[in-house]
Amino acid sequence: MTYLKYIIPAVLILLTIVGYQVYRRGIYTFLGNSNLERVDALEAEKLLSKKSYTILDVRDENEFEVSHINGALRYEEHLLQNLDPNKPLLVYCTVGVRSNRLAKSLADLGFKKIIELKDGLIGWSNAQLPMVNSSNKSTDSIHVYNQYFGTFLKKGTPVY
Repeated sequence: MTYLKYIIPAVLILLTIVGYQVYRRGIYTFLGNSNLERVDALEAEKLLSKKSYTILDVRDENEFEVSHINGALRYEEHLLQNLDPNKPLLVYCTVGVRSNRLAKSLADLGFKKIIELKDGLIGWSNAQLPMVNSSNKSTDSIHVYNQYFGTFLKKGTPVY
């Protein structure tokens, strides 16, 4: 029974490490993909300022209307027909789950350079980076689904 006092903390430490790696690498891309890089909002802004990216917003239309990154296209599957797989993409959603799933799919389809916004539009807003609404007017509002996801939003106005 004394071995349990060592096994339980070891398992908890292992689970913590695995959980952190899943957060860092993405739930769908945990095992890695060389075509994909997950970055925070400030790094994404830096990349966007240096190179032309196609920006894909993976959220629903009502979320996109509340706010999005200026120049973003709302992702719809038919868009893939018109995208150059050699041109870099930036994908994002609200917190980084839907965009991670799309990023994996895009990599599997042969897209060469995919950047995913790790903490989604909430991370972008928390970094106080600019967003626009459907009228192309500056906004600090962001659709966060519910109060739980709203707790992650530190800078901005949550919309449910």
